[in-house]
Amino acid sequence: MTDILIDIQKLIKEIKELQDETNTLFEKNMAIINQKTKEIIDLLQQQTFQIQTQDIQTSVLLEIPDHMRKSLITLLDKREATAEEISVETERSRSLESAYLNSLANWGYVKKNRKGQLVYYYPNFDKLIQK
Repeated sequence: MTDILIDIQKLIKEIKELQDETNTLFEKNMAIINQKTKEIIDLLQQQTFQIQTQDIQTSVLLEIPDHMRKSLITLLDKREATAEEISVETERSRSLESAYLNSLANWGYVKKNRKGQLVYYYPNFDKLIQK
């Protein structure tokens, strides 16, 4: 009878070890799946952005004054940026870029989103891609 109890205890211990190994493998696999999913989503977003950028009509860009077009094209290259980040690229002051980007937002070419104290601007493809 004690031999049977000892065998059962060994089996229980083996089962627990197998459960632990299975849980560890599951967690590792889920981490890999999550990472790969994130990479795929990032690639899809990049490709979508590139396709949208390619579809912008020249006539739409020509509607925008030259000085603001430079800000918009810089924003298209960056996808999303603050006025400060745009000003570094255009070599103009942050306040001037902020004014230009706000005008573009008022006209609907750009959208903006506040994150804390910073305002991020991004292209409004609904307006930029007119079919």
